[in-house]
Amino acid sequence: MTHSFNYKLSYLYICLFISIKALTTPICLADPLIISDPDLEYSINQHMTCFRDPSNQITIASIILQHKNDFMPSEDNSLNLGFTKDAIWIKFNVVNKNPDISQWLMEIKYYFLWDIDLFILEDQQVKDHKKSGINTPFEKFDMTYRWYIFNLLLQPEKEYTFLMRFTADLPMALPISIKTMKTFVHQSFKLNFIKGSFYGILILIVMYHLYLFGTQKEKNYFYFLVFILALFLIRFSFDGFTRQVFFSKYHQANVLFTFFFPVLIPILFLYGILFVLSFPTAKTMPRPFHSIFTALKVIWFSFGLIVISRLFFIIPLFPVLGVLTLVVFIIYFIMLWKNGYKPAYYYFLGWLFLVTGFITFSLLRLNYIPSNIVTESSMEFCILWMVLCFQFSFIYQTNLIKKQQQLSQVKLREKAQENEMLVIRQKKLLEEEVKHQTKELQNAKEKAEQANLDRLNLFASLNHDLRTPLNSILGYAQIFRYAKKTAQEYQKGFQSIYESADYLLSLINDLMDISKFESSSFELFPDIVNLTALINRVIKIIRVLAHQKNILFKTSIDNNLPDAIITDEKRLDQVLINLLGNAVKFTDSGEVSFCVKSLHYNDSLKNSNTATIYFEINDTGPGIGQDKLEVIFEPYRQVGRKDKKKEGSGLGLSISQSIVRLMGGTIFAESTPGEGSKFWFQISVPLVFEKISLPTKSEGIPIFISDTPKKILIADDIFHNRIVLHEFLTLFQCETQLAQDGNDCIQKALKTKPDLILMDIQMPNLNGIEALKRIKKIDEIKHIPVIAVSASVTGMTTQSIIQEGFDDFISKPVDMDELANVIQKHLDIDIQYVAFDNLKKKSMNEINPKRYQTSPNIEKIRDLPIIDIKKAMSNLRNDYVLFSQVLELAINDIPNYLSALKYDFNKKESESIKHQTHKLKSSFQLIAAKRCEALVELISQKSKMNEYQTADIHALEREWNQLKQKVQKILQGVEDLI
Repeated sequence: MTHSFNYKLSYLYICLFISIKALTTPICLADPLIISDPDLEYSINQHMTCFRDPSNQITIASIILQHKNDFMPSEDNSLNLGFTKDAIWIKFNVVNKNPDISQWLMEIKYYFLWDIDLFILEDQQVKDHKKSGINTPFEKFDMTYRWYIFNLLLQPEKEYTFLMRFTADLPMALPISIKTMKTFVHQSFKLNFIKGSFYGILILIVMYHLYLFGTQKEKNYFYFLVFILALFLIRFSFDGFTRQVFFSKYHQANVLFTFFFPVLIPILFLYGILFVLSFPTAKTMPRPFHSIFTALKVIWFSFGLIVISRLFFIIPLFPVLGVLTLVVFIIYFIMLWKNGYKPAYYYFLGWLFLVTGFITFSLLRLNYIPSNIVTESSMEFCILWMVLCFQFSFIYQTNLIKKQQQLSQVKLREKAQENEMLVIRQKKLLEEEVKHQTKELQNAKEKAEQANLDRLNLFASLNHDLRTPLNSILGYAQIFRYAKKTAQEYQKGFQSIYESADYLLSLINDLMDISKFESSSFELFPDIVNLTALINRVIKIIRVLAHQKNILFKTSIDNNLPDAIITDEKRLDQVLINLLGNAVKFTDSGEVSFCVKSLHYNDSLKNSNTATIYFEINDTGPGIGQDKLEVIFEPYRQVGRKDKKKEGSGLGLSISQSIVRLMGGTIFAESTPGEGSKFWFQISVPLVFEKISLPTKSEGIPIFISDTPKKILIADDIFHNRIVLHEFLTLFQCETQLAQDGNDCIQKALKTKPDLILMDIQMPNLNGIEALKRIKKIDEIKHIPVIAVSASVTGMTTQSIIQEGFDDFISKPVDMDELANVIQKHLDIDIQYVAFDNLKKKSMNEINPKRYQTSPNIEKIRDLPIIDIKKAMSNLRNDYVLFSQVLELAINDIPNYLSALKYDFNKKESESIKHQTHKLKSSFQLIAAKRCEALVELISQKSKMNEYQTADIHALEREWNQLKQKVQKILQGVEDLI
């Protein structure tokens, strides 16, 4: 009983399991496809089931035996699987109901399928196996056509089972249909006509733009040409024409082309971007668009390289990035259209059509929309509309350019007419201008000729004025050189030399002043001035000159003159001396009067800050004609008697007028020939109400009063300039250190820490300005006052020298008293004037080197001492410190002089040799280097006779090497003594 119950229960379980299994197992078999009408095309998509093979290893036997129930029915009108690496199996059944037709065709309208296997089954056995696809040679197809065609022999009323296997690398689509040959031919004719028209239009456009690029050489035609070619090849390949037309007999070439086909898509979009950027409007493209286009170019170029590298994983991103690129194009051309670029409207429509077709095509291949005649042909229609819009834009742009050219031509004609009228007017103006310029040139020529004549007269006058003091200087120099005189005679001669040199310096100063005025670099240096003292000093000088000519000098000085004013004392003194000196010089008899008075200045106006001072000079000289009064203030002009013209340069009145104008006034002149002349001017000057007591200059040598001698560093590249300053400072009771250039100055300043530095501006290696800048950057020495000591510096004024950072400026030739006053101002020390005879410290002995009357030969020179230490010490006042310094300088300076001499000697430049031998003789004489001094004299004498013997230079170099070794040993001994 129990056993029977258990058996029944087990049977119930089995039935329940079978029922549940039957309910849960999907229906694996679709309805068979019934074909009968020869004029219809039958799609198998609704009658097939599908199976995926991710491993790509499942065989037909495994499909039949193991996976026959794993096929799933198709839910779509077309089997679009997108990007997949799986092998796809499909199964469907076909029944032929037409007893008259057994020959049918199966068509697969998609090219990018690598392998296609068709299995026809009968009783679960493979009755027939056919292959097709890209990997199959073209000649092995059932029908050599751009699509994949299979011939099917289907007996009437018999059901056939078909299994098909597909593989693809690009998006997979399986639009499969069955039709008769008659229907296939009819449809193919229509479709090929449409395709042929489409590609024909593209070819015509390519040829047209190839012609445009060949004739006009414009980049936008080339970019568009490549863009259309890439688009042509892409569509041509998708439709299968590439293989049918180009590679039907070249199977491996077709496989290679298809393998790298995806690289056409980056090329398409890359040249599309270049085409957009080739427009003239791209130059004014907003920065965001510029950045976006640059990024897109880089991305598409990188994608192309990735595909060429056979990394096809990037291909699924192409549709998304392609749509994004086209959207950017559309937005950019909408912006151009709104900004007034009218051809952009057609470009906008063209890109819009292309992006519509591309989106439709991408959605179709990604299996998001069904496959039908509209979706399959959408890309072709959109491309044609895009090309049509682009052609409209090209035509519009060409017409726009023509209109602009026509407008430009009209404007050019109008401009040409205006230019013609302007030329006529300019011609008239030019003729008038030529007449005016000719007249001005004639006047300028006359003035230049007069100026040239004035300069010739000036140079003739200067020749006399310069030679007169030089005659005195050179004459006494020769007398003192060869003759022995008493101390009184020497004193008298020295005084004459000093006065002649001072007069020579005044002439040079006049020339420098007039050049400064002409270059607008002249400047005044106002300071507090004792006006009464200045006037009394001028009167004293002029009274002496008037007394020498036996004429009367009368003065009228206002008692209400201010005590102290602010002006440039030196320049006001120069003006008064010039005017009064001229009056005395040109007056042979009678009188000269000098009047000074204060205008608008009295006790009731003492709160005023300024005063107007009036100066007037009258004489009873020969007078000046009215025609001459107009030119007396011009430089280089003298209008007095011929004998008087020789006594001056003709610059005094010109300089005086320029100085007074800088002070705010003007010199006026009146004259009557035979009666005399009158000159007057007035200046407004600031007042100083405090009583001042200006120190009077004491006779004697200024001595600095301090607890310890002041240490002063002298930097100058000229040896004799250093010695002059050294001698002055020695008289002032100062200690000195000598430097030959800026670098040497810095090193010795760091070593000795001087109280003050006197530095030349123009020096080799490192000039004074650069050396000053370095000094001011060094904490140890930047506090030391630095005084510029220099002659005139080209392009610089005294004020500009001070602005460079120097604490003060002293001009060369250096005046002893001025030097003392400047040093006193910056070191804040007292000065005591001492008579020269009372000085305890000895000055430098006279250097009166022996002059060789005849050139000694080498043997006689070798008998001389290398260095006469006793004579050298005598030359340097037996001062061991000075002796050591001079020897050090000699070691540093003389090699440079020797190199220069050797260079000039090889060039046989007699004048340069004369200059170099002079410097060397001075240096060797100072240190009593007898042999070297004699050799230099020998070279000098021979060069005057145009004799240049290299052996003399070699001998000088040998003697210098011996002298240098001797000097180094002497320096060691001197240091021990110090």
